[in-house]
Amino acid sequence: MKTSQFTHAGRGALLILTLVSGSWIGAASSAAASQAFAEYPDLTTTITTNPLGLINGRINLEVERALSSASSFYFGLNFLILKPAVGQDVGERLFGIGPEIGLRFYLIGDAPAGIYIGPYADFAYLEKDGNSDFGWAAGGALGVNLILARVLVLTAGVGLGYERMQVDLDTGHAGAEGFDTRFRLGVGFAF
Repeated sequence: MKTSQFTHAGRGALLILTLVSGSWIGAASSAAASQAFAEYPDLTTTITTNPLGLINGRINLEVERALSSASSFYFGLNFLILKPAVGQDVGERLFGIGPEIGLRFYLIGDAPAGIYIGPYADFAYLEKDGNSDFGWAAGGALGVNLILARVLVLTAGVGLGYERMQVDLDTGHAGAEGFDTRFRLGVGFAF
């Protein structure tokens, strides 16, 4: 079993995301961002994609639904398609597909717009060279969702969790097991 090594590139990416998220969170105190959090209380659902997830070898589509003004539930479909650019030493590339679920508790704003914190879990069917297995991951995330012009959703966040996304091969394994840093910088729409 290999554990992840957070590389210099990973630290750099985390620093950039922290600065971007910090800018968004700092903007949360401005009147314009307050409107992005509260101007559309009738919007209860968002659909987003997270292309920044490719840093971790994932891309996903996510649907979030407000449960109350302070919380939401989300589910998504993850595709593990590439070798991660930073963070994990995964050996060989593999393919995976599976659901992700999570809760978000809004500290500022009304769900699904505002600053949130919450847990996530995901599961995946994994395949490499005719060998297959099931993987899982669980952790927590901190982020912000902004709804602009009643339709556009911008989202940013960072998370930390543990994952076991491996397929055993005759020559070792493909995939990763260990701590996993997640980055979110996505776009979508609200309704």
